[in-house]
Amino acid sequence: MNNARFQWIGVPWLLALLLVGCGDGTAGGSGSGSSGGDGSSVSSGDGHGARFASADPCTLLSDALLGEHFEMSADAPVNRRPSQYSPHPLCIVQIPKPNAEELAQAQAAAMNDYLLRKTRGEDVALPSIKAYSEVSLTLLEPAESPAQALANFDGAMRKLTEGVTGGTETRQVTIQADVVPVDGVGDKAAWAESMRQLSVVDGVQVLHLTVNAGESRADDRQRAVALAQGLLNK
Repeated sequence: MNNARFQWIGVPWLLALLLVGCGDGTAGGSGSGSSGGDGSSVSSGDGHGARFASADPCTLLSDALLGEHFEMSADAPVNRRPSQYSPHPLCIVQIPKPNAEELAQAQAAAMNDYLLRKTRGEDVALPSIKAYSEVSLTLLEPAESPAQALANFDGAMRKLTEGVTGGTETRQVTIQADVVPVDGVGDKAAWAESMRQLSVVDGVQVLHLTVNAGESRADDRQRAVALAQGLLNK
């Protein structure tokens, strides 16, 4: 498994396992819900329903929602793919930028220059000119109650701050991130700076939203918060 795939698949997968394993280890919705017109679950009205219990994360990350927060190419389609590696619904989205072709050529030229300078023994940074923005959304299985969801979330964020190890049978990776609280999103939220990932508690459910537009982490955090607010305000 290469580094890019692990970043976008392995990280949400590890956090999903963490959140299930924290607390009493149980999961399940505490209230009944009905299916909405878009295929997502609608709260039963007691405030504790799982909003996205039966939702497809690829459907939730619609072109309309993404277009509010990302520059998108008018010619190249958005690429969505569900992950086969995650035990929870996880969608990985690539959003071509308006000048994607130009950026791809610039990345190729920068990589050639990088390799040439490395052969000379120069200390140079690996170029990263992204022709597309990347977003992933993971929906965890609902907990038994909002209190349990919050306890699971707190335990996972604490472990992430300390460092957690996971991966495949052939490769183990330790992930550690500085986690900071985020106000104004769901019941509780936190941003993992190095992972560019926003984790949000909403009733009995937790979701992870990762954003990498190839710009500053502060900009990616702002986009992640706006996307989460858009999802929760549907």
